[in-house]
Amino acid sequence: MKQSQKISYKIDGLDRIVETGGDWEAFAQANGGAHLGKKLLGTSLWSHIQCVDLITLYRPLLKHVRETGEAIRFPSQCNSPELIREGEMQLSPLPDGGIEFRVLIHSESPRKKSTQVCPQFQAIRGVMDMCDWCLNVRLRGEGLWDSTVEAVRKQGLLACECVPDLRRVICPECKGSIERVPH
Repeated sequence: MKQSQKISYKIDGLDRIVETGGDWEAFAQANGGAHLGKKLLGTSLWSHIQCVDLITLYRPLLKHVRETGEAIRFPSQCNSPELIREGEMQLSPLPDGGIEFRVLIHSESPRKKSTQVCPQFQAIRGVMDMCDWCLNVRLRGEGLWDSTVEAVRKQGLLACECVPDLRRVICPECKGSIERVPH
């Protein structure tokens, strides 16, 4: 890659892809998806993400942007079967619950065929706990609970070739609120 790629796409309030822009066409062609073109429009964002844990991490991010009306930016990867692409992603609110995804890819390198686990998580990947009620996650290395948005920012959960496995649990705060309810 000779220069940074800028890719953008927009979803509506129902998470359907309604627009693509920037270098999206070249990006899709490099991923073998040049045939998609306008066929992509109107399809669910979630139908294009194969990893359940990745979907689980993205949903609270979209919810945060919609509820706060604030854009968020975080390190991210947009990989293909042949390439590892590192960069950053920004999610910005649009009218009627829509969201614009802006991706700036800074670098790309060939993917090693045998690579299945991200080197960053090789020794500590294990399982990351996510509260099934509030969607907060337990931060690796700290043991503290924080929002998915902050975990993505602080620990680069989407900046790696693979996301950690997520285990659905109830965090101490939610558990405490359940226990305080009169029976």
